[in-house]
Amino acid sequence: MHRFPLPVPQWSSLGPIGLLLMAILILPGPLAAGPVAGKVQPDALTFGTVRVGATVEGSLRVFEDGDDTTGVAVKIKAPSFVRVKDQLLGTQTYGNLGTKIVCDISVSIDTSKSEDYVDNLDIQVGNQNVTVPVSVLVQPREAGLTRLLVVETPFQKFSTGDSSDFSAWLDLVKEAKLDVDYWLVDPKQPVLRDKDLSNFDVALVSGGGLFRLGASDRASLKKFLKRGGRLILPAQYFFRGTVAAANELLVPYGLRMDDTESQEVGQKVIELNGADIVEDPLTQGLQGLKFHRPSPINVIDKTKGKILVNAPPYPDAGFVAVGRSGKGEVVALGTSLWWNWIGGQREKGADNARLLQNLITGPRQKR
Repeated sequence: MHRFPLPVPQWSSLGPIGLLLMAILILPGPLAAGPVAGKVQPDALTFGTVRVGATVEGSLRVFEDGDDTTGVAVKIKAPSFVRVKDQLLGTQTYGNLGTKIVCDISVSIDTSKSEDYVDNLDIQVGNQNVTVPVSVLVQPREAGLTRLLVVETPFQKFSTGDSSDFSAWLDLVKEAKLDVDYWLVDPKQPVLRDKDLSNFDVALVSGGGLFRLGASDRASLKKFLKRGGRLILPAQYFFRGTVAAANELLVPYGLRMDDTESQEVGQKVIELNGADIVEDPLTQGLQGLKFHRPSPINVIDKTKGKILVNAPPYPDAGFVAVGRSGKGEVVALGTSLWWNWIGGQREKGADNARLLQNLITGPRQKR
């Protein structure tokens, strides 16, 4: 049993992680009214389709009443295909919502063979007993599929209370036949784990993964780009610190994201269509897009950067842009919760999922 390293953090002290926690409380789902004893987020670990040999990781947070972990027991019963990587017991203060005991559990999935796994993870934290469904379809690896690295995994403790929020993403992975790795972010090691990224075609780095990038991680991504990889960077003002982190990688590719959001637009959803969508292989088949509280991107070197989706509240800026230099490509996406952006109620009816699929599988520059 371990103590959580942040006993009573406030929103501002956690940077984007604190804001992710706040986002959970304002998004639809069982935790919309705040953390409740006996609840778990997300309420299921549904990983969808992955391939043999992929690294597939996720995490959970279980809530219990109280502000002291003394004498609080944790018991976990995991199915054979789930390995518990870590568990942390501690307390978390949610602003004026009070303090809760929290148990954070991180897991990885056995992908060594083709199998359709469906089972439950049984967890006891103090007086609370929760059952978390876990499912994953492990299929054989196929030649020619787009190899995608996602850091940080969307299936994690700060994402949402309602796992159905991942449905649009899981449908996209299945339809596009992506070969995906999902990595957790561990503060005790580099975000990219000093791994060779040469086996991946595309890397999507967002949230805590983007915020925590260190010098060795940025060096790995620069090498990945030099070899001809495509890097997708979702970031926005609302998730403090992500824009500055993204710009360290965007500026050399002729782009810069502004760490701001439109006060004029406020909470309204920005709807874009027609001439707002610039012709490019990455925008094929798009009719309309929607954005909530996006941050704008500027082209600072027109020999490298190009706006893909205009940002009407910001003259000459865009909400999506691509930088091309040498063999590599960097895509700037002015919204952070990319998995929610393609399937949320605010964005219903838009082609956001099609755009994200294009950004992942669209033609890349010749290597």
